[in-house]
Amino acid sequence: MDNREFKFEEMKMIVGIGKDYFGFYFRSVILFFAVLGVLFKMFLDSAPGSDARLAIFIAGQLVCVAGVVGTLGAYPKYMLVAKRCKALAADLSIPEVYFPGTTRVAKEFLLGLIIVSALWALLYRMI
Repeated sequence: MDNREFKFEEMKMIVGIGKDYFGFYFRSVILFFAVLGVLFKMFLDSAPGSDARLAIFIAGQLVCVAGVVGTLGAYPKYMLVAKRCKALAADLSIPEVYFPGTTRVAKEFLLGLIIVSALWALLYRMI
């Protein structure tokens, strides 16, 4: 196998890895909103001023912080894969097809997580 074939195989592997990263991230965002929705329902159903409401609020804040920190922590790792893909695409003289759109969508999801986290923090006034 010559160097160009090796690079092409590496490119195919990186594209597969990147596709998996985005799928995992998308499913985790869906899970984030599902868990936060259940916590919100439980928060509204509990009595105002109760310890249960405070505990649910804290659990929701922890979920929000974990979502934002997890996304910010994964971004540098994903960008390493994106940089290698870009270098391989330049070496192979092929277009880099999917990383810019994927990172844009991930940034939009991150903005959504931050907005939802800020809105969740506003529930503190309802405790």
